[in-house]
This record gives sequence, C-alpha cells and structure tokens, in this order.
Amino acid sequence: MAAHLAAGPVVVTCPPSIVGQWVTRAIEWGHDRGLIHVVRDRAQAAGWAIRPGITIIADSVLARLRVNRCDLLVLDESHRFKSFDAERSKAALGKHALAGHAQRVLALSGTPAPNVPHELFTLLARIAPSIAPTWEVYRDRYCPTYDKQVGGRKVIAFGATNTAELNQRLRQTVLHRPKREDILAHLPPVRRDDFILACNVSGVSMEQAVNALEAEDPEERDDPHFAEARRILGESKAEAASDYLATLCDGGDRPLIWCWHQSAAEILGNALGVPVIHGRVGVEKRRALVAEFVAGRHDALVMTIAAAGTGLDGLQHATDCAVFVERAYVPADNEQAEGRILRTGQASPVRFIIIHATDPLDRALDQTLRRKAQTFNEVHQ
Repeated sequence: MAAHLAAGPVVVTCPPSIVGQWVTRAIEWGHDRGLIHVVRDRAQAAGWAIRPGITIIADSVLARLRVNRCDLLVLDESHRFKSFDAERSKAALGKHALAGHAQRVLALSGTPAPNVPHELFTLLARIAPSIAPTWEVYRDRYCPTYDKQVGGRKVIAFGATNTAELNQRLRQTVLHRPKREDILAHLPPVRRDDFILACNVSGVSMEQAVNALEAEDPEERDDPHFAEARRILGESKAEAASDYLATLCDGGDRPLIWCWHQSAAEILGNALGVPVIHGRVGVEKRRALVAEFVAGRHDALVMTIAAAGTGLDGLQHATDCAVFVERAYVPADNEQAEGRILRTGQASPVRFIIIHATDPLDRALDQTLRRKAQTFNEVHQ
C-alpha cells in the first residue's frame, strides 16, 4: 500500500527466504510485473542501480548494491539490523547507505528489540534521531552499561532503565502496532503444561548458567564449554523425553516438537520415526514435509526453533499441540515457534507443553526467559 503511494522508486529489503513472498504480495496488490525487480544473490546485486518500480532485494547482499535515491525504503524483519557493526546494518542504515538516500523509511518487525533496549538504537538513530541522537545519550538514558563477572572474567553488560519513558517516546514513532490483547481476542485459548524429567547431565552450576545466559557479550554466550554443556543437556533431554512423546503420539495428539540443537532434533526424529526440519533442510523440502504432516502422513513433526521463520506455513491447520523439548535464549523466538499453530477462528484450545529438566542449566534458562520477557513487556507493552 505504501509503495502505491510512493512518487518514485521503492526498495524493499528482506531475508532471502521471503523475497518470493514479497513478489507475490506486490503482484496481488496490482503492481506492474514489469516494474517488480528481484535481486537475490551477490552476482545480481553487484553494480545494481535502483530503478523505477519496486526493487525487492535480499538483505544478505545489500552491501553490493549501488546506492542512489529512492522514495521509499522498506526494511522487513528490521530487528535483523540491531547490530550496528553488522555488514547488513551498515549497508542499510550507515551514513552513506540506503536509508540516507531514501525520502522515507518504513521499518517492519514483530519484535523490534528481541532482548533489551540497546538493540533498538541502530534503527532509532536513523528513523527517530530525537530519541537516539547519539549512542552515548541513548545508552546513558535507557541502557547504561555495567561490569559483570562471567566465568571469572569481567565483561560489559547492558541494563534497562527508564523503560516507561522509552515506551511513551516510541509511541510517537510507531505508525501502527496492534495491541496484544486485541490480537489474542481473535485467537484460541491457550493451555500450558509442564513436564519435568529427572535429567542432570550438564555439569554446570546454577550460578555459572545464569551468568552465561544473561551475558550480553556474544563471546560469553557462545563460550565453547557452555555451548557444549547445553548441547549435552539437549541431547539427554531428547533421549529421556522420547517415551513420553511416543505416548502423546499414540494418544492421537500429533504434536509439533521443538528443539534448539539439530542433534537433539535428529535424536527425536529417529526415536519417533518422524521427519525433522532444521537449518540444513531447504525451504522447498520444508514445505513438502509440512504438506505431508498436514495430510496426516506423520504422527509428529520435529523442528529446530531457528527454522521456525520460513517454509512452515499451514501447520496451524494440522495440530493444536506443540511440545518444547528445548527453548531458545530469546523469548520472541519461542513465541514465533508457538505462533505456528495459532490461527484466528480456531475453536479448540491450543496446548503448549514445556519439557523441563532438573539440571541447573535448564532451571537457569527458565529464570533468564522470565526476566527477558518482563523487560520486553516493559518496553513494548
């Protein structure tokens, strides 16, 4: 709709996997097919000049684009631009990049700040400089840094302050944001159940786990020792949960089963004899497996949360039960996975089952997710 109103060229940048969806929507809205230009790979992007009509470009190849003026720039899944140091962000939002040559910038996202307020800065500096005139001003007001001990080392972490004020100022920037309660009014009731496994294998203490999970420094979160401990726990939970999940399937629930690690997903797929979808499964194959599940050919479908974003349309018509054997660090990622079985007009309740372990690492993850969800709600509610 915004593109119809634009006086000059329009650029839409989005994740590579949904370029095709944008083309489909542009055609549905009546845009001239001859004026819909698609740029998917580096070879196409090299030297590409923006031209009349709509250019839909994968955000992974933005750096190759030859920048010139456009009337409207649409940043889809704009939370992907949260890191100012990322090549994607520099190509879209840098001083001499796309946003600097656009008359208007429209940022689209269901989760603008997946974790904490500092992740909003890169976008706000471009679309709302009154809120974020400089990093120093924004940081000191809304996300002051502090020193934190993680694994015996001192790291810099970000806090969250004055969130009510930030929320109020963001309302001056947001064009349209449906209220959560309005959306929920059209969705089915949700039932949440917990299932606890006597599983304690990671060798990580509660304190170590909390420090690592809440660290803002990626090197701390991705510490090989901690990552290995989490993988071991995930695989152990998958093995221990297989009998319970087989019982669910025997009872006719046909659940979606979510994991974080590909290895844990493979363990469950093999144990239950059902398909597995993860990052190495291409979009077309995903769609084929989803179609088979919707058609009733499989008792369950195992997936990794990282694969929740693309190629999974239609699952909401196949089941009303989802099981989380593992969960992501980020609440919004788990919500996206949950949303795969929610649809308007659904009569029966939806059931989400969380598999917990007695392991301190799993308990620490629960604690961290609750804290992050509280911060997220303070900023966005």
